[in-house]
Amino acid sequence: MLSILYSYINQTEGRTMGKLRKFKSGATRSEDADGERYDLISPFAMKRLAMIMAEGAKTHGNANFEKGVPLDATLNHLERHLQMWKMEKKTGKKIGPDDHMAKVAWGAFAIMHYEDVGPLDNGVLVPWKDLP
Repeated sequence: MLSILYSYINQTEGRTMGKLRKFKSGATRSEDADGERYDLISPFAMKRLAMIMAEGAKTHGNANFEKGVPLDATLNHLERHLQMWKMEKKTGKKIGPDDHMAKVAWGAFAIMHYEDVGPLDNGVLVPWKDLP
């Protein structure tokens, strides 16, 4: 972990951090993080997502999804949980023990992860005419 930090420091040495914000106290802070508002992410939603991550880690091992789950399988599970969430809302009856919306969010997060770091070639969306 320390080597990653040193690598980051070495990469950023000599770079300017852009404009500075000045606070009432006189302290300053760069504005380089203003385009990312982590402080606006709901802690309630984050907790539910973290619980799904813990459940997955217990079943499949830590960060198993980073090995690359095929996109079609990820989408199928995401869609299944979305439909189950809709059925619960429509009927007012709980369907199974799962937090379906948190599992929908997990699927979306996994797909965003694959979009940024891969692998997306491990299962792709293809036109119906190209399916076997």
